Amino acid sequence: MKSAAQGAVRVMFPNPTAFQHPLLQLMPYAPSAPKYLLAFQDEVHTVFDVNSSVDVRLERALQLHDRLERLHRLPDRTQLLAEVLKHAATDLPHPVVYEQLAHAQLAQDGIAIHHEGPGTPYLCWIRSSKDGLSVAPTSCSRSSAATVWKQVVDRLISSELYAFNALGLNDALASIRMLQLHILYGAVRTASPTTEDRISFFEGPALSLWNALIESLQGRGAFTPELQDLYGRAAQMVIWHRLRGELNVEDLAKSTQPPKSKQALEGHIVILEPIPPANAAEDKEALRRYEVLQAPIPVQSLPSVAEIDNIQTRLLCEFPWAAHVVEELMAELRTRRLFGGMELGLTPTLLVGAPGCGKSRLSRRIAEELNVSTCALSFAGMSDSMALLGTSRGWSSGQASPLIDVLLRARSASAIIQLDEIDKSDTRSSNSIPPTVALLNLLEPENAKRWRDNFLQATCDLSKLMFIATANTLTPIPKPLLSRFRVFLVPSPKQEHFMAIAQGAIADLSTEWGLPKDALPTLHIRDLPALPMSAREIRELIRSHLARWAKDHLAIRH
Repeated sequence: MKSAAQGAVRVMFPNPTAFQHPLLQLMPYAPSAPKYLLAFQDEVHTVFDVNSSVDVRLERALQLHDRLERLHRLPDRTQLLAEVLKHAATDLPHPVVYEQLAHAQLAQDGIAIHHEGPGTPYLCWIRSSKDGLSVAPTSCSRSSAATVWKQVVDRLISSELYAFNALGLNDALASIRMLQLHILYGAVRTASPTTEDRISFFEGPALSLWNALIESLQGRGAFTPELQDLYGRAAQMVIWHRLRGELNVEDLAKSTQPPKSKQALEGHIVILEPIPPANAAEDKEALRRYEVLQAPIPVQSLPSVAEIDNIQTRLLCEFPWAAHVVEELMAELRTRRLFGGMELGLTPTLLVGAPGCGKSRLSRRIAEELNVSTCALSFAGMSDSMALLGTSRGWSSGQASPLIDVLLRARSASAIIQLDEIDKSDTRSSNSIPPTVALLNLLEPENAKRWRDNFLQATCDLSKLMFIATANTLTPIPKPLLSRFRVFLVPSPKQEHFMAIAQGAIADLSTEWGLPKDALPTLHIRDLPALPMSAREIRELIRSHLARWAKDHLAIRH
């Protein structure tokens, strides 16, 4: 005899289906069929065995994915799983079954569901199974999985409130998870909903449904504090901020003054006052170049959340030994974007590690992925801050700060300044303040807005610059300077990371030599000695390997 809960679930989720896969249509198999087919038949039979209890059948249906994985000789297991779950939903119309069905249908399209780590509000993300890159909502809104989410959500919205009390804990939580996916990736109002459509749907019927599911669990004492943290108000705020952060420029135009370009935000003036005239003819000509910085120039925009996810995936492939550094830096960018930030920015960062662990290359690759210019300044042995502040006029070596020059070359207010080996700076200086002291004002946003260049003799706003410094040790760095950085330890790569370093070195050499991406031969692990090496040593090994390869394969024989 079916319980009231099972009856309520059936009323909310009726979905008659039929088998289409040949292996399912041919059941029952003859006793002489291969053993793996008979094993598969037994698994499916258990799911549909009406003589078993609903709880047992439900448990077996939810375990079917793992069981099919063990039957490795079965062809097209993902399609089989989707077919069985689709049919099982007829007799087991539970949200948890529909959730598994949607997952299986996404897997058929090469898409996987991921979510934030333990202890964080539960938020589903969709990524490509092939390369781990984020999938745009428009790629999913017309999928079979999106149809399942919509069916579940529509049924729940149209149900009477009392019916929610019939849902068990697992079904209720599965409903919330599918509601999240429907908000973020489903066809919430039209086949191609805009971000505004998703926000409107979330703030209206979706939020009401979500709260009703929570209230039904709270009324039964099933919504523990741990579940409240994962599925409650915090998760709702994450969804809301993510949607607000993903508004594109056209959507923002409805309520704010938007940037003219999605790729760059207009309106930052670097040189804030008139540049005093120079006496020397060479200085006059040099100063004329900087007049462009007295007018508004672009500020680079933050990438979308999906783009940040993809940048993180690429960097993790290149720097697996520095995963925590990549994840933390990308988390900051993602957080800024989720809260609606549009301008690219990064907290001053100090990477500390042994020589050759890839600190400088990681800094450069971050700049390349963010599509901003870089200026690398070596502090090793530097005792004079003129390299930062610019040199005075009237001297043959008079010139503006390289920080100003990088903005002039890029015609952008955004750039990453790479401060190499700041632990090796010479703090003894008789001609000017030490460079580490000059850095203090640059690393404070308010002071950076009123920074003075010695050559230009004008106040400049360098607040859009981003700083990534490197050091081998923290001990020599003055505490006032150290306090202005967010510090990350970059471990030395291990032997299992050598191939990632090698591939990165080959990519760098291709760029350095002006060659196409795949012009250089692929390196094999057997070409690397099994000795501990730094990233710098591996790069030198790559150069030697390529020289030998070119001699053996490309040299003309006489």
